[in-house]
Amino acid sequence: MKPFIHHKKTSMALDIAPLIDIMFMLLLFFLLTSSFIRPSILLKMPEASNQERIEKQDIILSVDKDNNIYLNRQKVDLNKLEQLLKQKLAYSKDKRIIFQGDETILYKKFVNVLDIIKRSGAKDINIAHETKETE
Repeated sequence: MKPFIHHKKTSMALDIAPLIDIMFMLLLFFLLTSSFIRPSILLKMPEASNQERIEKQDIILSVDKDNNIYLNRQKVDLNKLEQLLKQKLAYSKDKRIIFQGDETILYKKFVNVLDIIKRSGAKDINIAHETKETE
């Protein structure tokens, strides 16, 4: 009589503990790095040949292609803009406002917003633009 030979079967299961550790580390990495990205408003800025960069940006006023007005990425009504700008400028040392406008905004809207900026007491108005590619 022949003795029975038992073959030990190898398990095909994966140990998921290391996979969970890796997934946790990736999740932590993306959470930490995404908190440093500043949310912004989608604007297509007009181009100019002046390449002066503004380093310190205190008060940013933006107008998008749909003529919505944003003060430091917060949507505001045109009627309340002057009051809000006066409040912001009261705490600003250099009384500077940076205007960012989409290239498709109406000229009338541009002039209205600049008039409100001047009435609010701004000493310096910078108009932001993209740098033009020179050939």
